[in-house]
Amino acid sequence: MILNGFDESYAGKWQQVKQEGLDAFLAANGLNFVIRKFVLLFKTTMELTREGDSKVKVVMKTGKTLEAVMDFSQEYEGDDGFDNKIMVKATWEPSTKKMIAETTPIEGSKAKRSIVEKSLMPDDNNMMLEVMILPDDKFYASDISRRRACRNLLPI
Repeated sequence: MILNGFDESYAGKWQQVKQEGLDAFLAANGLNFVIRKFVLLFKTTMELTREGDSKVKVVMKTGKTLEAVMDFSQEYEGDDGFDNKIMVKATWEPSTKKMIAETTPIEGSKAKRSIVEKSLMPDDNNMMLEVMILPDDKFYASDISRRRACRNLLPI
């Protein structure tokens, strides 16, 4: 199974607790000052749900909701969140519990080539999301999110 160990590691809801470099990341992707400041007002939430043997649905909410399905079985066409078309190669490393997405702009796209890594921190309740834009921008941003407790309400 391609996503062996994913459910125990990442499935669920995550809440941003800390970020570094997000303003520079947004600027590198062409967002103006006003929009960047607006985005920075929000704490990002992310929900990860496995769909079958090789796909993960990702729902991120900031000022707007972004939804994508990552396919770990093949390279696929996607969107970088700024309406730019990209090719995505997603990999799951069960031994290190890392999700990696390597993106390449499709010809004519304004997207940046990047690597996005999601990895669990030692306590397994915090996830580090790191973004590296390649090759010349030498840009790096990080985000730390904490697993949100979900309460199941049972009828009395």
